[in-house]
Amino acid sequence: MNATRATYVLIAMLCLSIGTASALTRRSKTKTPVNRECYIPYDGIDISKYQSLGGPIDWAKVATDKNIKFIYIKATEGTTHVDPYYKDHLDKARKQGFKVGSYHFFTMKSPVKSQFENFKRNAVKSKQDLIPVIDLEIKVLGFTRKQLQDSVMAFADLLRAHYGCEPLLYVGGDYMNENLTKDFADFKLFMPRYSRTDEAEPKVPYGASWTVWQFSQSGTIKGITGTVDLDCLNDGVTVNDLLIKNNPVKKKNKKRIEDKKDVGGKEADVEDNVNELEKEERELEQQLKREEQQLEQEEKKLKDKDKKADEKKKADEKKKADEKKKADEKKKADEKKKADEKKKADEKKKADEKKKADEKKKADEKKKADEKKTKSKATVTKTDSTKSQSSKAKTPVTKTDSTKTKEKVKPKAKTKQKAGTKTTGKVKKQTAREKQREANKKVKNKKSTGSKTTTKNKKTNKSSADND
Repeated sequence: MNATRATYVLIAMLCLSIGTASALTRRSKTKTPVNRECYIPYDGIDISKYQSLGGPIDWAKVATDKNIKFIYIKATEGTTHVDPYYKDHLDKARKQGFKVGSYHFFTMKSPVKSQFENFKRNAVKSKQDLIPVIDLEIKVLGFTRKQLQDSVMAFADLLRAHYGCEPLLYVGGDYMNENLTKDFADFKLFMPRYSRTDEAEPKVPYGASWTVWQFSQSGTIKGITGTVDLDCLNDGVTVNDLLIKNNPVKKKNKKRIEDKKDVGGKEADVEDNVNELEKEERELEQQLKREEQQLEQEEKKLKDKDKKADEKKKADEKKKADEKKKADEKKKADEKKKADEKKKADEKKKADEKKKADEKKKADEKKKADEKKTKSKATVTKTDSTKSQSSKAKTPVTKTDSTKTKEKVKPKAKTKQKAGTKTTGKVKKQTAREKQREANKKVKNKKSTGSKTTTKNKKTNKSSADND
């Protein structure tokens, strides 16, 4: 019984260990490490000229990253293009001890054999550690799926024949499903699909599985300015599975290549197939060129039409702008004219008001002057009246004096009369009435002078005399 229990415990512990090991697999989700942009550990990188545009790669610093176990480097594209940094990248990466491979960007615009010759000439076999890669991501324009498939397979056969290994095919899951057949599921697949977690690993059609997953385009590596593609290997795959020496050509592919050779051991009608494809490609290129020219002409017509429409639109807008400008100027002129007229009216009104105010002021001043003058005259009149009354009070003395004066003068008058009488010879006879008047005056004068003989009257008489 105890032995049985011990066996069960041992089995349970073994299962737990297997489960734990499975949970801690290389691609399990863990907390993002410092300076890492995803949850997936990378095993390698792939680079091209873009990683050196920001400055030369510091390969000594790159070598300190122990995660990097392999590097794929772009070598060529089409018939003539060679990545300008390929040789430098290849030599320096190998010098740091990295396992290095090369890839060719495949195109349908160039003959297959010419593309292979371009790759073969630059990706020297002796400097390759990893199996070569066919980068297949072109747009299939003007070609059938069969032509694309035959061209890619022909290029792969040329690589097999020269490098003595199976190539790695870089292709997206959707692209593969739309343009290739089940025959291509036999390739080792290098697949792009960008994600932060392993839940979004590449979806491979035809029941195939991926070998390398390019899961990020924005990785950061010490020694490289800017971003870089990050790649990881599938579970159970190691770098050794990518080495040329560990990937000999498969028998069925080798047989197909050998069947294409003649008795003399020369390459046979793999080349014929290639030549036929090249001829079709040239014809298609010419057709595409004609179509492109036609499209260019149509685009030119459309551009001219758009240009004319734009010019008309601009002319209309300019016309409207000019009309608006004129209307605004006229409006401003009218407003200025009204403002000037209002200003003149206001100035005239102010002038009239000022004139009236001045006239009123003058009238008020004249009125005040007249009132002052009248008042002054009244004062003088009053003074004269007072003096007159004062004179009347003193009249008796004055009359007395006057009487005396007259009395004193009388003899002279008589003398004059006498003299006149003498002169004329005639004497005027005094009437009785005149005599009576003189007698009354004398009596009156005697009465008034007799009662007022004081010192005061003397002074008054003196004053009156002075006034006279």
